[in-house]
Amino acid sequence: MTTICDPKKLKFPKFPSKAIGSYASRVVVWPYPTEVLQNLLPERLELAPQTITGPGAHPVVMLFGRQSHVRPDFIPFGGMNYYEFIFAIPFVQWKDPDAYKFRGPFAYMPRLYLDKAWATLLGYMYGYPKLLGRIQGGDTYRVRELLLDRPLIRGEFTSHGDRKPPSDFPNFEALKPIFEIPFVGKLDVSPYICSRLTFHLDDALMRSCESTVEIQYEFLPGVFPDTRASLGLAESPLGSFELDVPWDLTLPFGCDCLECSS
Repeated sequence: MTTICDPKKLKFPKFPSKAIGSYASRVVVWPYPTEVLQNLLPERLELAPQTITGPGAHPVVMLFGRQSHVRPDFIPFGGMNYYEFIFAIPFVQWKDPDAYKFRGPFAYMPRLYLDKAWATLLGYMYGYPKLLGRIQGGDTYRVRELLLDRPLIRGEFTSHGDRKPPSDFPNFEALKPIFEIPFVGKLDVSPYICSRLTFHLDDALMRSCESTVEIQYEFLPGVFPDTRASLGLAESPLGSFELDVPWDLTLPFGCDCLECSS
């Protein structure tokens, strides 16, 4: 069983400002062999217990989305708009249980692709391994390598029904902790960096969608070309869904600042 710190009890540094924005995304969850994902983690991290997939497997969350109005919260309007594909591994923890006050779980993102240079550079402050790519959004979502124009990921999505609050989807309850845990980042030349991205799920809208996702090139070690079709979340516990959610993001901070209060 994964033990999640109540988001209201997770203590982290308080900053005078934060980044805000909105992310409209199609979300796909795939089980992957644990040994593949463990090899994608930095040295001091390991996969944490979780209950979404069975033994020998661990979930990967792929988000095919578009960020809107990304800006500091003291600016009342405007902001950056860009496409952002995220390949994330939720439920990771420190190998050493005594390394930090808060062992985990965290979410770690071994790869993100964006289509705007400034947003990509800002991600390096957080230890997020972002790369510039060519991205086509919409019901057919394509990610291509920037320089070689090589196809990397393709997603085909068909949404069903009206948009509703996440609480109207019983199958989302098991996936909800994925959107409540903090992030840990690490670049080759950076220390471990933590951050708190708060998805405001009470203000979010969702709907179920069928998906067919094709990994077209091994853009991470062991993530081989593969194609899988998924039912929508309304029909399957690991089904795909459309999520439109506002968020806010702290400034980056040292991971020793995180703790779960009693």
